[in-house]
Amino acid sequence: MDCTDANHPKDAASWAARATKADQRDPHFGRLWTWLSAPCARDSWTVRDENRFTGPFNRRTVSPVLVVGNYWDPATNYNGAVATSKLLPNRRLLSSDSWGHTAYGTSACVTGAVDAYLIRLTLPKKGKLCKGDVQPFKDLPESGAVQRAETSKSDLAAEGTPRRGEPKQLPPVVAPLPAVGPLTVR
Repeated sequence: MDCTDANHPKDAASWAARATKADQRDPHFGRLWTWLSAPCARDSWTVRDENRFTGPFNRRTVSPVLVVGNYWDPATNYNGAVATSKLLPNRRLLSSDSWGHTAYGTSACVTGAVDAYLIRLTLPKKGKLCKGDVQPFKDLPESGAVQRAETSKSDLAAEGTPRRGEPKQLPPVVAPLPAVGPLTVR
């Protein structure tokens, strides 16, 4: 879908420069996401969807458009949500301070707001900011509450080391989930 529907650059050789520019705009992830779309260059991907919608994207819609932007989404940068919402005259931006790709399901606040929009076309208040229900980093406890582990690091490391003559044990292997992205065939 990405290669067929999106308007990718023509020249596959231009991806290196584009990846560098994307990494300046979206540090650490811009380069990755740019390279994932490299097979979509129009001089190598020749399939086109002649019925795809190419705009205009700045017209007033019958119903309001809810744009959801997640601050810490590595795939769809928050600045992109802000820019998209500015294009649309009849829109509302819902911001999410959460982690990972997409915001729906990361907090009761976002999920409730999106559900209300999809079911009743009810928009959240202007400037609404939702915080993810689970945050990866917690505040440090009071200094008096910090306790050292009773077991030393070397003892903990030794627990995972096989005894003399015992075979090494590998950690359990979990089968990878099917990849989902611009190269996925369904």
